Amino acid sequence: MNRKEEVLEAAKNILYRTSQGFPVKKEDFEYLVTIIFPLHPKWRELSAKGIKLIVVRVNKYGSRYFSALLGDNTFENIGIYECINRKGLKEDIIAAAKNAVTDITLPPLSGRKKKRPEFSSIVRDWTGTFDGEELLIGRYLVEMPGGQKYFDNQDIIDSFRAYYMNNG
Repeated sequence: MNRKEEVLEAAKNILYRTSQGFPVKKEDFEYLVTIIFPLHPKWRELSAKGIKLIVVRVNKYGSRYFSALLGDNTFENIGIYECINRKGLKEDIIAAAKNAVTDITLPPLSGRKKKRPEFSSIVRDWTGTFDGEELLIGRYLVEMPGGQKYFDNQDIIDSFRAYYMNNG
């Protein structure tokens, strides 16, 4: 089972063991807000408001989902698939990686190398060095006004910069 499947199973486990209309337990809350929810496309906005509690609700079709009570006393529904299978996550990681190395000029090719690998391949190979791959890195994405993507973790930035210098 890969990391993505493990995270999905853990989220489902929390979702189905928590009674409808009741808040999730403290340890489940911590897991959701540190592992799952930071992958949500609107996570920065939601977390800035503060999350008081997370309850399990059921829609009219019988599907369960999480609903977060925010600091402004509004609820925001958060689907686990929207987080874990986030559309555009790979593209966002590539964009943030490009922004992390804009100031780096790679040395000329040497030896038998005739051309450099494509940037997206470098990013893909780099994400493979992490346990959890995109899920781990995606938690550190931030979108600036104007749509630019960046990593908000210096260790992630430094890691990619070093990988890029060695493999770009």
